[in-house]
Amino acid sequence: MFPLSNSFFLQHFKRALADPRSCSISKPEIRFHLGHLYEIQGKYVAARGEYEQIIALPATQVKSFVQANTLRQLGWIHHTVESFGDAASRSATALQFLQRSIEIDRNNGQTWYFLGRYYSSMGKVHDAFVSYRQSIDKSEASADTWCSIGVLYQEQNQPMDALQAYICAVQLDRNHEAAWRDLAILYEACQQPRDALVCYLNAKHCAQVKNEEELSPPAPTIYLESKKEAMSRALADFCTNPQNPVTVIRGLAAALKLDLGLFSTKTLVESNPQCTVEVRTQAQQPSEENWDSNGTNKVWLCESSRSYSSIAKYAQYQAMTFQESMKSTSKRKTFKTIKFGTNIDLSDEKKWKLQLQELSKLPWLFRLVSAGNMLSHVGHSILGMNTIQLYMKVPGSRTPGHQENNNYSAININIGPGDCEWFAVPEEYWGEICNLCEKHNINYLSGSWWPVLEDLYHANIPVYRFIQKPGDLVWLNAGTVHWVQAVGWCNNIAWNVGLVSPHQYQMTVERYEWNKFCGYKSIVPIVQLTWNMAQHVRITNPKLFNMMKTCMMRSLWQCQQMLDNLKKNNIDVIWHGRTDEEHSHYCETCEVELFNLLFVRRSESNLQTHLVHCLNCARNLNPDLENFVVLNQYHTDELMRIYDSFTLAKRSKT
Repeated sequence: MFPLSNSFFLQHFKRALADPRSCSISKPEIRFHLGHLYEIQGKYVAARGEYEQIIALPATQVKSFVQANTLRQLGWIHHTVESFGDAASRSATALQFLQRSIEIDRNNGQTWYFLGRYYSSMGKVHDAFVSYRQSIDKSEASADTWCSIGVLYQEQNQPMDALQAYICAVQLDRNHEAAWRDLAILYEACQQPRDALVCYLNAKHCAQVKNEEELSPPAPTIYLESKKEAMSRALADFCTNPQNPVTVIRGLAAALKLDLGLFSTKTLVESNPQCTVEVRTQAQQPSEENWDSNGTNKVWLCESSRSYSSIAKYAQYQAMTFQESMKSTSKRKTFKTIKFGTNIDLSDEKKWKLQLQELSKLPWLFRLVSAGNMLSHVGHSILGMNTIQLYMKVPGSRTPGHQENNNYSAININIGPGDCEWFAVPEEYWGEICNLCEKHNINYLSGSWWPVLEDLYHANIPVYRFIQKPGDLVWLNAGTVHWVQAVGWCNNIAWNVGLVSPHQYQMTVERYEWNKFCGYKSIVPIVQLTWNMAQHVRITNPKLFNMMKTCMMRSLWQCQQMLDNLKKNNIDVIWHGRTDEEHSHYCETCEVELFNLLFVRRSESNLQTHLVHCLNCARNLNPDLENFVVLNQYHTDELMRIYDSFTLAKRSKT
């Protein structure tokens, strides 16, 4: 069901170790795999701890191959990890472990190879040759072994033997960079510059291939076969693991018997044909390219124009373009103009009752409304975030590059019948992409951009590229940068989720502060949300609790400071209160969230309209706050009561 992931299996090996009764392998084997995963992750102290617990057991309790493999890995990490002591003691310990491993299993080629590497580093050439020879005899020879033999021969000034070893290495693995590079050095030493140049070029090509593979990682993909798997905690843990920027989940609709036909174009037209559709007129281009309006230069600016239509009219357009594609045989040299139907609001519970009920079948992590979803506690609707949005597409329809609002996670389901192509970049690279946007004179937060892949690869930015088929659910983890293009005719539904966790909250607050610094509106009112969560959510995580408490303390202090200054200047504060489901207010000028205190004035162009400002912008308009009315939404005593009542809850034993 689940793809291979070190962090994922690390967690489950720990669970198996705690309760090995249902496991098909022994407890020492589980511990060995756990130690090996630690070693792969570079956590050598933890790996050594697991290995040492295995060899401390009576020999009768541990299978011989587990003993041999454990001793081999212990020998290798003592040989390679400098932090395990001085060179002399590490060397002696490494040799002891490797020799003990050989005594238990003389047919393990990997152990002989490690022993050869050890002897080679110690200058014991003959012993190294013997060990490498044993490695080749005991198991299928690897390119690494032959390359190491070649290095030994070259060090002993035996160029012909080294040549044969290197040739064996590259025959076994044509992409072995070290073997090609060492072979080039050998040819160069033998005054054969042409052969050396060919080998250097091959080594460079191998490095490029390796780099391209590292910069084009496969998207983690999960195949579900049952409702039990769909509802499992393991699925939620995998999706929310920060090491997985994006997860593709296949088989979810079948496992949960979801009727995605409720979101098909035919059903949408029957349900609400006059529903408003925002239409983006774009140029149809290959997904990996983005050209200027003249089609001469690759650019980052992703141009489109906005208009509005209805579901019924866009459905006609979808059908018309499909019929035209069946008739057309010409290959256009210029880019065709297409229309993308976006931001279709499905929040009306009366008009979209069947569709919203169907989505309640989803697991708790993916549900629109859930106690564990921060966005369920905002107190009002935020279109497209805690409500469903629909997208109607024709081939080439583009959603430009972006991170989700306030770095929340996102869910996107392809209704079909066509595919979508996705590009996703881990959150930690957003700053570099922001710099590239600035280089192309595009505002990262408010601009419309489509990255040139060559620019990303040149900057060593990895890109997950994958196809979302009909029925596939794409989970975007917090902060993942992404852009999407329709391959065929399809509809998609999407919304956001904010897991109540310290990682998600920290990501959200950081983007909230960055937005303020850049003068960009955060459509999620984080301060109001924090106070709401403090009243309605049991917080058991100390880190999350401390971050929320800090946010509340800062906002309470700011409110009191403003009230004291207003009183000092004899400015009245009028009680206004706050109604249920009232939307949060934002400053008319700087668009910062306003909490508790509102500075209100009449619009000069329309006296019936009232404009709300923050204190700074109000004073910029009038230092004495003349013509402003100051409204108060909360009593200070009430805020202090909420603050004092918000305490860290005990974690449930279950």
